[in-house]
Amino acid sequence: MGFTEEEVKALCDRFGKPYDDIQMWYGFYTVNGHAAYNPMSVAVAMKKERLEPVWAGSGAPYMLADYIGQKTSNVQKTVVSLLSGQLVPVDAAKFNSDLSEVISKDQVLMALLYLGYLTYDCGRVRIPNYEIHACFVECIVRITGE
Repeated sequence: MGFTEEEVKALCDRFGKPYDDIQMWYGFYTVNGHAAYNPMSVAVAMKKERLEPVWAGSGAPYMLADYIGQKTSNVQKTVVSLLSGQLVPVDAAKFNSDLSEVISKDQVLMALLYLGYLTYDCGRVRIPNYEIHACFVECIVRITGE
């Protein structure tokens, strides 16, 4: 599930990190209505001097580029909405466990949710935090060459 809000607050106290910054960078996933944090990102952040994307260094953004680079079903327009902070409706029934056959916008959103790039709440998805937002931006730059 990840670290809970209470666990992250305790880690911030222990390592002298500002909780609000950690929350902005690595938090805001929701699991059963509760806040959850990526444990790898939080653990690395506790040891670093400055906050930066941790997940991006894992190679994960290469999969993201494959999905957000699709020109079908308004995927790119939806990504712009996500980057602007909007909650985007998604049909969870469209999830296809075969990630090699992701075609529709809803399938792309569900694949990104499955891979940890989005969080889900009441039929809508959003980018959970600044770390993942940075991954999206990096991928868009790579795709567009700008």
